Amino acid sequence: MGSDHHNLLLHTEIRWLSRGKVLDRLFELREEVKLFLEEQKKPKLSEWFHDEDWLLKLAYLTDMFTKLNETNLSLQGKNITIFQARDKIKALIKKLDFWIQCVEEDDFSCFPRLNQFLVENEVTATLHQDKIKEHLKSLKSELTKYFPNFTEDSEDAWIRDPFTVEKKPKSLRAIDYELLLEITIEEEYGTMTKKAMRVLLPFSTTYLCETGFSAYTRTKDVFRNKLNAAPDIRIQLSDITPDLTAVMKGSMQKYHSSHH
Repeated sequence: MGSDHHNLLLHTEIRWLSRGKVLDRLFELREEVKLFLEEQKKPKLSEWFHDEDWLLKLAYLTDMFTKLNETNLSLQGKNITIFQARDKIKALIKKLDFWIQCVEEDDFSCFPRLNQFLVENEVTATLHQDKIKEHLKSLKSELTKYFPNFTEDSEDAWIRDPFTVEKKPKSLRAIDYELLLEITIEEEYGTMTKKAMRVLLPFSTTYLCETGFSAYTRTKDVFRNKLNAAPDIRIQLSDITPDLTAVMKGSMQKYHSSHH
């Protein structure tokens, strides 16, 4: 409709992380959506975009889904460890406490879209403060329930920094703890390295599984259902960038030598 907007990305099933930005797109385009619905003779839908209370809730949910999507995005990647994932979740829970405190003090600056909406429309969120606090507390409760051990000190903290451990972790035997106290180099204390690797190697998130499955579905389609997808997937998921010039040069040399 002639309006200027930034980063209006196309949502597809493949770009699954873009789903978290749907509300952000809707809130940014709320005026255009309202005009479109009015032109399409959809009064029951368009009237929501005239309702300040509904738009206020939309602004709040937009901010919350944006924050959750940012946390979700920070948990993706091949090199994310269980410790990094744990830190991200613990940080989110602490942020929820901070946001609850801000709402109690009638400070909505931590919710940029909601705060902007309140200022531009000269309205207050007083009537919605209790609901917002209740929602934030409920979200914190669910996160704490879903990640019960993330709010406590980890028994595997010695892996992150073995020199700050002051007492024997329950996960270590006495002989292992003695080795930990004397640890200097990996080669000398292979036993401790193996114990640490058992914690670090398992998938900390589903990112690697998701990317592997996506590569498989792209490769093994209905037209190639009998294809052995393993070699193709290995190439797609590898971090090594192939030197195509060298590969082609070697192939051409073999081709010419076979015709002499």
